Amino acid sequence: SSGINAEYGEDKLLEILKVKMPDLPTTVQLLYNMSQSDITRRSVVDSGKKDFTQLGQYREWQGFAKLPYWGNTAANTINGTEGLFFHPGLNKTETLSIWADDMFRSIIMEFEKEENCLGLETFKYRTPAYSMLNATLNPNNAGFYSFGPNGMTNLTSAVHAPIMLSKPSFLGGDSWLLEEVTGLPPVDPVTMDTNIWVEPHTGLLVSANKQLQINIMIQR
Repeated sequence: SSGINAEYGEDKLLEILKVKMPDLPTTVQLLYNMSQSDITRRSVVDSGKKDFTQLGQYREWQGFAKLPYWGNTAANTINGTEGLFFHPGLNKTETLSIWADDMFRSIIMEFEKEENCLGLETFKYRTPAYSMLNATLNPNNAGFYSFGPNGMTNLTSAVHAPIMLSKPSFLGGDSWLLEEVTGLPPVDPVTMDTNIWVEPHTGLLVSANKQLQINIMIQR
């Protein structure tokens, strides 16, 4: 199982902004070594011995059986695999769940099409548009405090800073978000979305294209 290390440090930019926004915290959490084991905090995954469809599913992450960050039980539930493998014998109708360390939550991947990848016949999956809608349009995201614009994942409660994750150029988000930021390239769903290619008989990951944009919310 993979681990995630965390350190806290003072951010000089946030200290400057704090002059205008006194409630803004100046301590942020930095994540690193996300693919390495942290031997001080145990993660537990299912062996699939009793139910092969549960192979690789997280049962504990970094010592947590439930997360402490989110607003309800469903949001704090730890599930999904690390994303390197899934159960054998995948079918096109099932959705895959991946535990995303950097998002402190699971993400859903839905079958898109069959596609040859690196010489292998694979199933191509993508993140569905509804997964990053706000709580008004997708009530399942209320537990993740997604009460802002569409296309954003609010990490404030998890990292103690106003950090919002999105797809590049706010793909799938409200159109005004891109209009408010100078310098971002136009939205391209083909190159900017997150996709994985999985060999369906073995459940092994063949290739992955994970893309996230880190945004800092600044209020005037």
